[in-house]
Amino acid sequence: MEIMQSQAGVEHKIKALDGLALATTHFTGTNPDGPVVLINSGTAIPRQFYRHFASYVAQRGASLVIIYDYRGINGSWPDNDRKFHYLMSDWARQDFPAMLDWIAKNHPDKQLHLVGHSFGGQAMGLSEKINRANKAVTIAALSGHWRQMSVPERYRVFAMLYLAAPLLGRIYGYIPGKFGLGEDMGFAAFTQWAKWCANENYFFDDPALPETRHFAELACPLLVVGLDDDTWASPHLIDHLNDHFVNAQHTRWQFSPKQAGSPIGHFSFFKPKFEQSLWKPVVDWLFD
Repeated sequence: MEIMQSQAGVEHKIKALDGLALATTHFTGTNPDGPVVLINSGTAIPRQFYRHFASYVAQRGASLVIIYDYRGINGSWPDNDRKFHYLMSDWARQDFPAMLDWIAKNHPDKQLHLVGHSFGGQAMGLSEKINRANKAVTIAALSGHWRQMSVPERYRVFAMLYLAAPLLGRIYGYIPGKFGLGEDMGFAAFTQWAKWCANENYFFDDPALPETRHFAELACPLLVVGLDDDTWASPHLIDHLNDHFVNAQHTRWQFSPKQAGSPIGHFSFFKPKFEQSLWKPVVDWLFD
């Protein structure tokens, strides 16, 4: 395995279950006896977006923290092929379980803690290997039915999913990130996401996704975090998703911009300015 040292951690390539190389960054923690923490990204968000939070978690008591790019995102495009065909469900079926396997093989004596942002929390429930987790946190992880998002955001989301994206997909063969996503995203994956978002019960209504049954296999403490000014992940949509973790021991927190000291929205939780107001209580819970 080729390893390259960087100022923000150590860069690795780890193979997905089907052999595709995924870009990862590893942060060595201050506690060699601490848990390994795996951070699952949101939709089309590059792993570097989470680097400050990952470094903080490493300094707070983890033995290792891993961030990674799903296939077709940022550093995990095979041969830089923007027309590479994959599905969003492959992130949960092929990529996330491979990270769990790598951790189990290389750190068999360590506890496993999971953090999932947005789709990263959804992906946790789509793998039978979720039963390996000792603790888990979801942040702004929602059941993404567009009609149940706040007004006027629901109409912007509708326009992106069902008007702009099909046109961009025909023009480019993929969805360029500059038109509203964090990163470029494969057209097939985006189309699958749009299909889920049209359903009141999101991907739980998708007969082609029987892996939703694995939500019931998470049987550890689970912290569910929502953000009051998140125009996507309303409390109702957060609860709709996370209530499917029926055997987890739930703790439910909702943060307001007043508590945080600044607007948060769907993405800003991971900005360093929230180290004390948001990161600290969540990581305190994770390592308690």
